[in-house]
Amino acid sequence: MINAVGNRMTTEIRRQSNLARAISDSQSQISTGKRLQTAADDPVASSRLAILRQSNANDAAWAKNISLAASLSAQADNTLKSASDLMGRAKELLLAGASSSVSSSDRATMALELRDIAGELDGFQATTSLSGDRLFADVQPLAMRIDKDVTTIAVPGRAEIFDVGGVNVSDLVRSAASALETGNGALISVSLSAIDDGISQIADSAAKVGLRAA
Repeated sequence: MINAVGNRMTTEIRRQSNLARAISDSQSQISTGKRLQTAADDPVASSRLAILRQSNANDAAWAKNISLAASLSAQADNTLKSASDLMGRAKELLLAGASSSVSSSDRATMALELRDIAGELDGFQATTSLSGDRLFADVQPLAMRIDKDVTTIAVPGRAEIFDVGGVNVSDLVRSAASALETGNGALISVSLSAIDDGISQIADSAAKVGLRAA
């Protein structure tokens, strides 16, 4: 009889414990607004929730990358427009200096402006983004994931934009300045051709940036 009473007491204690736990779980659900407090409450639903949380985290990361890519593209577009204007000015100076009526003093002045242009082009190539990184990467351009199976490079690398046949456009402009100082028509003609190639390459790169932005 003692054993029977003991068993009933143990069963009642266990029942009261389970009831207290159920009441506590219900209170937690009410206070937090969450039906599932632990994965054990509903393993299937908890698994689905984990997948949804990961999906939401991915969407947030991709949205952030899209915003960053758009910002970088806009900055690159403005920079390339300025670089293109400078290259156009370099061509104007060369064409003007090619005339036989231009004095050596005037050519020296034009050459000085060309070297200033080359310095400005160096500055554009070293432009940094808002994050403090190089806008035009020297090595590998930044690839950003914007969807599950989609990555994009918002801005091409520096060499892809500013190197023509392995020669930097800044150096092409400096060579043009030297050619202008000599007054040698053949050298000026070679520099004009090189500057034209630089203008075309920067224009093509700006178009690529625009397409990628779109």
